[in-house]
Amino acid sequence: MAREKHLELVATDGVRAVRLIWLRIKSDRILGSIHHPSIAMHRSYHRDGTEHLRADGPMERVRDAEKIFKEKGYSRDVHSGPALDSFTGYFSFLAGGFRLDPDCFEGRVEYKFKKTDRLLVVDSRTISGEQRWVNFYLDLVEVGSYQILIERMTEYQRIFTDDGRICEHHCYLEFGPWVLVSLAYSSS
Repeated sequence: MAREKHLELVATDGVRAVRLIWLRIKSDRILGSIHHPSIAMHRSYHRDGTEHLRADGPMERVRDAEKIFKEKGYSRDVHSGPALDSFTGYFSFLAGGFRLDPDCFEGRVEYKFKKTDRLLVVDSRTISGEQRWVNFYLDLVEVGSYQILIERMTEYQRIFTDDGRICEHHCYLEFGPWVLVSLAYSSS
């Protein structure tokens, strides 16, 4: 059995660090979560292609963010795609945006840096504008399909640069399926 893989997206303002998303790739499923003060969203993609979504209410005071998913909340199951063993094409797994103004770090649980396979850190001080936003897309891509990977990056690049934002891509080819994280933000 292959070792579980972890990816974290963290934001910092130079003083504090907070987790925005995490992703875990296990042998039987892929798990991901968006951490936002107003809602927690958890998504899983299982070996047979079944997707599970769950969203919960405010989690500002939850110290162990994963325990919120064991409590009451919204969830649904849908058959979403190919089995992980025969994954082809791409699947948009997580997407969203975060406001990263200085006051947005208040009320979030501080991130404790720990061992992870991949860590992306967004420094809010490099983002310009009255309201500092970072948008992200996390796609799962068929292993070995450089064409799909380039098509996804090109599409995000077109969308964000047409809007005047900077777009950066992070590709993790050691994960299976491959993971593409695209970030977009305004910069001075």
